[in-house]
Amino acid sequence: RELAKHNLIFAEPKSVLVAEGRERILVPRRVWDVNPKDKRALQIPANKYRLSHLGPLPPEYVDHLIAPRTKPMEFDKPQDLELLPGEMQHTMVIVEPSDEDRTAHVIEVEHTTSDGRKIGGLTLVFVPPPNWFERK
Repeated sequence: RELAKHNLIFAEPKSVLVAEGRERILVPRRVWDVNPKDKRALQIPANKYRLSHLGPLPPEYVDHLIAPRTKPMEFDKPQDLELLPGEMQHTMVIVEPSDEDRTAHVIEVEHTTSDGRKIGGLTLVFVPPPNWFERK
């Protein structure tokens, strides 16, 4: 609804790159193997294991956060990340916007198991910077 007020159109970006991040953590089994309805079971604050550097990043900082010996890859096919149970890895999505005016870009990320079973996902919406909406 918020985007509809600005009469945005949705278009494919010029390119989408994905890079594995440097930050990779393994959450202890006692944290992720509890009944979520049992509030007493989770003794460790959930945010203790949250990955840092969420949100937009300055371009000069991206190289610092990419895992050693890796580089951004063109996102034209599924990218496999080999993770252990309970493991999380920071992932960067780099979008080059299209040249079209009043445009937003939507990228869908799907999480699957090694045998192809869908287990979740997320939708990323890239909109122009806030001051862009002030233009006439």
